[in-house]
Amino acid sequence: SKDDRRMALKTALGMVFASFFVCVPYLKDTAAPYGTLSGITVSSVNLSTTGSSFHKASDRLMATMLAGAFSLIVGDFLKVQQDDISKTVALSIFTFIMIYLRTKEHAYQYTYSCISVGIMLFGSVKIDYHILGYVPKRIELVFVGIIIFCFTELLVFPRSSRKIVETTSLEFFMSMRAFLRQAVLCSEKLEQYVNECKEDSRNGTSNAAAILNESSKDPF
Repeated sequence: SKDDRRMALKTALGMVFASFFVCVPYLKDTAAPYGTLSGITVSSVNLSTTGSSFHKASDRLMATMLAGAFSLIVGDFLKVQQDDISKTVALSIFTFIMIYLRTKEHAYQYTYSCISVGIMLFGSVKIDYHILGYVPKRIELVFVGIIIFCFTELLVFPRSSRKIVETTSLEFFMSMRAFLRQAVLCSEKLEQYVNECKEDSRNGTSNAAAILNESSKDPF
């Protein structure tokens, strides 16, 4: 369908721009060690409408910033770069608070913040990258991914939820118009059929068999 083609083209174009941070040497060195994060962000926030996509993009950025701020506090004040036990306790506390405060409207924000904390606290160590350097880099690349998404969404493939609602509403009202028109025709035919039966009865030109035969016909 048209919507499926639009979604595929929009995502593909966004991934082309995001791949520059993996293929272009200068951008690759700048985005190291996690240059693919901008592409992951682009593919994650792409939804069918502009409004829903922006909602998810803002939730993802806010979740990354919340997780980043907490990870910086843990890494800077508690000095737990290599202390897995302390990081596990900090991760558990943060996850409990986020899930407890989670709302339906921003459920993705709270859930993704829990995922991001785990990646920042443990992922930075596994790739031999200090927390205090890894967290700002991750926030930077998520923001870059959202900028790429905004470019493709607003300038190349814009589509608002309002237009979808307007189109659907117009189709509904047109269908209702056609339905009411058919209902009027149906009523007119029924009235004509009843009047003809009454007229035949007054003139004595019909009998029970004829009326039964007429009743079995489709008046439309």
